[in-house]
Amino acid sequence: EFHQLDIKWYRNTEEEPFLQWVPSLGRQPQLVGVGKHGTNRMKVGYRTINTTRGYKIDQLIVMEKPTIYMSGNYHCRVSTFFKEILRTLSMTVFDPGVGPVGPILHYSSTPDQVDVSCGAENVFPKPSLTLSWSE
Repeated sequence: EFHQLDIKWYRNTEEEPFLQWVPSLGRQPQLVGVGKHGTNRMKVGYRTINTTRGYKIDQLIVMEKPTIYMSGNYHCRVSTFFKEILRTLSMTVFDPGVGPVGPILHYSSTPDQVDVSCGAENVFPKPSLTLSWSE
């Protein structure tokens, strides 16, 4: 089945793969649509190991300086003429934002009231913040 092997990687709900590889052609995996999906920040490689049970292939995708826009679901489809396997991995690239790390608390008071606000700026993914107090 090695000679029939076709490996494709997809991102989120895209119908076109961003990486495709047919190992039996003797070529490196090919990034498709360079610049799209952050492929201009990706490098690919592989190694083939001949084992007693056949071939084992490890494929590498290295994402250099990932950005929040590279977050998402990545799907790997491995197929032959007779079988197809699809696996999905979710990747989140976190961005702590600018300025102080963590939520920012603002408050002001007058003799009759206290105004309190809590927030985080330019962070990804969007955090869920809760403010509570007790007397």
